[in-house]
Amino acid sequence: MYQFTDEFSHTHRFHFRKKYIKNFNWARLSTAAETIYPVLACYAKKSGIAFPSEETISDLAGITAKVVRKGIKDLDGFPGFSWRPYTTKTGRRSKKFYFKLPESTETGETFPFFQYVLESGSWSELLPTARALYPVMRSFGFWDIENYMEIEEDEYEASEFDEIYQNRKWDFCEAEKIVMAEYAGIDRTSIDAALKSLKHCCLVEPLPDRPGWKVFLKSNGMIFKRDFLNKKRVSKKYRS
Repeated sequence: MYQFTDEFSHTHRFHFRKKYIKNFNWARLSTAAETIYPVLACYAKKSGIAFPSEETISDLAGITAKVVRKGIKDLDGFPGFSWRPYTTKTGRRSKKFYFKLPESTETGETFPFFQYVLESGSWSELLPTARALYPVMRSFGFWDIENYMEIEEDEYEASEFDEIYQNRKWDFCEAEKIVMAEYAGIDRTSIDAALKSLKHCCLVEPLPDRPGWKVFLKSNGMIFKRDFLNKKRVSKKYRS
């Protein structure tokens, strides 16, 4: 049984292929599938195999078991993903999920999706449309050290570039709303509510004095109260 605690990974992540966004594979998924995909992928081992329980997926995604099962079904045919049923050592039926992991994690081909986003509680508190939108904003995200450091009001040396980049809190996203909605597979009329939800969960923030957004890699360091999440988990008051 999953339990939200104060101890969780700040570094574990999976590398999300941008081509799944660019090729509209992501946009064609149901919101149920978009919701569970990062949960499954974050549990994938180096072998590409993941086997979180249905209950764990439900708790981290903030959805009912019924929606979890729909999401798994709707992921059939998604590139680099498959699943098979298996029987656990205790004689229970479960599922194993298989991911074809990227051979290269070079900048430009993938972006890191941090498990922190899940375990902080942010992912489970988002609107379904916001979960569809966040990877799209990450995919369109870019980094500009001069503007970043100006906004952060910090000084840097040229030799510190790699260190600053590796420890950055956020990327720039200046994509148009209508474009983001298209690549997320959501109606353009729902984009403002999705952005509001992402802002509430500290995953995006408007850029100061210019159009666009900060897109945070780790929920801007915010975590939802553990007691709140665990009471919700026990009562199973999730979206159906």
